[in-house]
Amino acid sequence: MKKIIFFFVFMDFAGSLSAQNASMAKVIQEVEATTGLEDEVALQLLEKNQLAWEKAKWPQDSSYAKIFHYLGRRHRSLGWDKKDQNHVKKAIEYTEKAVSINSLKRPNVSEANLANSHLNLGLLYENELLPQDIAKGMWHYERSFSIGQKYPQKYSVAADAGSNMAKVLNVTGDYEQALKVASVAENLARKSNNPEKLSSCLEKKSNALRALGRLDEAETAMKEIIQLAESSSKQIYHGNALANLAALYYEKKEYRNMDIYFDKSFEVFRKADFNYGMAMVKTNLGYLKNAMNQSQEAEKLYKEGLVLADTPAIKTRLLDNLAMLYYKQKKYSQAISYLQQAIHTFLPAFAEYSNINSNPSPKTIKYCAEKNYLLDLIENKGKVWLAQYKQAKNKAYLINAEKTFLVADQMIDLMRWEHKGTQSKLFWRNKTRSIYENAIEACYLLKDYEKAFYFFEKSRAVLLNDKLNELGAKQILSKADLVKEAQLQAKIDELRNKSEAGKAGTDKIKSELLMAENEQSDFIENLEKTNPAYYHFKYDTTTVSLKQIQQYMKPKRNTLIEYFVGDSLTYAIVVSPSSVKIQRLKFDLNEAKKYLNLCAKDIATKTELNEFLVVSNRLYQNLFAPLNVSKGHVIISQDGAFLPFEALSRSVSKPLYLLNEYAVSYTYSAQFLLKNQPSSNFWPQKSFLGVAPVQFSQKLNTLTGSAESIERIGGAYLWKNELVHLKATKNAFLNQASGHRIVQVYTHAFADSTQTEPHIYFADSALKVSDLGNASFKINLLVLSACKTGVGKVAKGEGVLSLARGFSMAGIPSTITTLWSVEDQKTYSLTELFYTFLNEGLSKDEALQKAKFQYISTHPNAAPSAWAGLVLIGDASALPSNTFWGWGLGGLVMLTILWGVWMKGNLSVKH
Repeated sequence: MKKIIFFFVFMDFAGSLSAQNASMAKVIQEVEATTGLEDEVALQLLEKNQLAWEKAKWPQDSSYAKIFHYLGRRHRSLGWDKKDQNHVKKAIEYTEKAVSINSLKRPNVSEANLANSHLNLGLLYENELLPQDIAKGMWHYERSFSIGQKYPQKYSVAADAGSNMAKVLNVTGDYEQALKVASVAENLARKSNNPEKLSSCLEKKSNALRALGRLDEAETAMKEIIQLAESSSKQIYHGNALANLAALYYEKKEYRNMDIYFDKSFEVFRKADFNYGMAMVKTNLGYLKNAMNQSQEAEKLYKEGLVLADTPAIKTRLLDNLAMLYYKQKKYSQAISYLQQAIHTFLPAFAEYSNINSNPSPKTIKYCAEKNYLLDLIENKGKVWLAQYKQAKNKAYLINAEKTFLVADQMIDLMRWEHKGTQSKLFWRNKTRSIYENAIEACYLLKDYEKAFYFFEKSRAVLLNDKLNELGAKQILSKADLVKEAQLQAKIDELRNKSEAGKAGTDKIKSELLMAENEQSDFIENLEKTNPAYYHFKYDTTTVSLKQIQQYMKPKRNTLIEYFVGDSLTYAIVVSPSSVKIQRLKFDLNEAKKYLNLCAKDIATKTELNEFLVVSNRLYQNLFAPLNVSKGHVIISQDGAFLPFEALSRSVSKPLYLLNEYAVSYTYSAQFLLKNQPSSNFWPQKSFLGVAPVQFSQKLNTLTGSAESIERIGGAYLWKNELVHLKATKNAFLNQASGHRIVQVYTHAFADSTQTEPHIYFADSALKVSDLGNASFKINLLVLSACKTGVGKVAKGEGVLSLARGFSMAGIPSTITTLWSVEDQKTYSLTELFYTFLNEGLSKDEALQKAKFQYISTHPNAAPSAWAGLVLIGDASALPSNTFWGWGLGGLVMLTILWGVWMKGNLSVKH
């Protein structure tokens, strides 16, 4: 009986299942049929079928998710057409539902379809109808980009997501990352044989290349876009491509080609009745006419463009260009008025624009997507106020200029954290340079020394400070997070090395690298959300104040000099424990280069010495003498090329070096000194580590005598450790150096002022600056006795990107480095003399000064090339006493005394 019942129940279930499948199939068919319908009609059918599915309690599978995806797509279309926020909100709600279903770990869902839904969510969050959330939009683009690359049928979707990612990255100024993403997306578009997507990716790629100054590569990409546009029927794409190429020819100074392509572009837009395009051409032509000093024609073109302009973006640009035309004509009031209109047009939330003294608030700026263009507007406004002060001598204009540059500085802080690539960050340091030059000039004219010092500090080594912030933030992470972070970085390093090596499958490797970088970004963003202390440490933008640095310098009565070398003016701020002043100076970069070349050269004749003294004295008269610095300890923060000030001569007829009167040390910034204080606790057995490979696998010259010099230096320490000969490998150094109070390295290094990355050699391989990217070293003093460890590419606003700077980024407070190649035995002698005086308890700057004195006294004819290239960067104080060891030794002595007293008492009793 049970079997019969079971049989009928089973048959009933099977019949029910068959009917259910038929009903589901019908619903799925109706859902697919909506693709050709109008939005309103399609919505009704989709909503009906969604309710039917829900009522029938059918499984939440990929077909059910597709209904929500289609609902979201229709609401998005209606929202944008009608500019209706409610439709956009509905679109987000439905599309997120589709994502939640297809994200379930089930066999009947489709991960591949997530690529489409995440792409749509990215577009929705980037949409201006709601308060834009670019970060969320980017997150969804990244997910779409990552998932789409796994499925060949979704390559075109991934290309679309990558194109949108690159667009946002270009807008926020992260050009390096934009180029990476656009290149991967371009490859996907080619694989999917989708000309429209390919054109979009090439456009984003060319924009990034243009911004990075790689104009020939950008031209190649743009010409391919034009070919693709000509073969399609989309006139607007064709007009845009022609206009972009025309603008590129302007940058390349190929003005005839520029005229030809602007004319072609305008004609295409006119035929298409496309006002935005015609307004854009008027804008660019007006800009050109203004650059050619045809201001009347430029003004006419701009005003014609304003009549055609039908979007805030193009209108803002026209207003900005008009403002700067009036600035050029010294009509400053008109310029300010137009700039306020431009800022308001671009940032409607800036309601106080009618008050010309007002600026957008940080809160308003924070949610602006295109901060790079807004920054241009704010900078222009500051420039106009400064120029108006110079014309009218009204102090109120100068105060307005300072306030405006402070807003620009706040924007730079916000934008800095939106950039991932180091090259993009360096690009922005260069781009924002003029802001700090004008800000410092405003403070100089106001005699506002506190703000001037603030701008000096914000203009230098900010990326180094960011790295030190990051190291500090890592100290509070859990062990699990540290392990995860290390694993992610190791994966990125491995893929980056493969990519640089140009191995087979490079496109796949680049794609994997981008996905790994996105995974790391997601991990860090999650840390920032879940760990407030980590966020606070990492994004701390406070700078050291005048009062703090003066307090720091009191014990030694140091003087700090910070230089700022602008395009037109050079400034120095001189800070002592009790005073501060700013001085305008003359600086000739060619003279500085000549001085460096002469310093590195062996001077053998009287003629050569005279030439050196003339150049050296001229720099002294221009850069140092006007400052009237008291004799003693001087800390110098340079800007640009690294000059050894100790070899500047006070006399043109005989060598009276600054070395005779000043113990000189250098720093990247005052912030670096205060943030990177030396540690006082080291295990006694880690007092000193000497590293000397002596011989190298890279066929470099043998450093004969380096191991013996290590032995002599180490003899002054009760405990010393050595890595010499074959033991001095790259990994041995990386694994063992941290935790030593002093690390001395004798080796070869390579660095120059080009794009080549500086590296230092060990017995088996070379260590590059990038290898130190996430390293953290607990070392008080690192002495890099290797040629040119202080040399590297000069990055505006950051200084010399040298090996020494790389180690400073790893948290080492004091580094002695070399600026040029020096003969081995001279290096050993000078280095050993330094340790002699250091071990007498002298401060590091004094120890180095006395070592150079002693060397010169025993080598009377020694040229600066023998001694001036060894420089101290960072903390100059004497090495702190080892607190841990001091207490331990004191305790041991006390125990010994007590034991002796106890033994004596016991012996007396027994006797």
